[in-house]
Amino acid sequence: MPKVITTATCTAKVAKQTKVYDSKCSGFYVSISPRGTAAFSFKYWHAAENRQASVPIGNYDPATMTVDKARGEAFALKAKVARGEDIGAVAKAAKTAAGVTVGQLIDEYVEYIKTPVRKHGVMLPRVESWKERARLLNSNVRPAIGSRVVAACAQKSRPEAVNEVGETGPVRSCG
Repeated sequence: MPKVITTATCTAKVAKQTKVYDSKCSGFYVSISPRGTAAFSFKYWHAAENRQASVPIGNYDPATMTVDKARGEAFALKAKVARGEDIGAVAKAAKTAAGVTVGQLIDEYVEYIKTPVRKHGVMLPRVESWKERARLLNSNVRPAIGSRVVAACAQKSRPEAVNEVGETGPVRSCG
């Protein structure tokens, strides 16, 4: 049963993940976790895909994302859906644009594998061949796909990425 979402709703203690739908704005809801986090979302009918879909609005934060602000964003999303806009594609594009690139992931991975850990009483790199792995990633993978956003690398595009890397390095082609 929908009810008016308030600050008290977002800060309530729950035993299991709970969704509370708003009576002021249909489709607007808050998902509250047992850990105390509350995430606002908007559920709508995706006409092109003939199914329901949800778009995240943001996490409850009294300083930056209040209930009223989230509800206002839900009303704006509702108006966009009424005009026929694909709000799911826009949200996905925004998430992709703000994502981590393959190059950043390579940097994090190299830092991780070269970090010294205690092995047999001696501090050694986590992976002893880290220099060779770093060289291969930096000379083959980074030039081909290093600037791509990881979230944009869909499963169906992975063979294309492997082929791009294969053109510059000693990697076997998938095609």
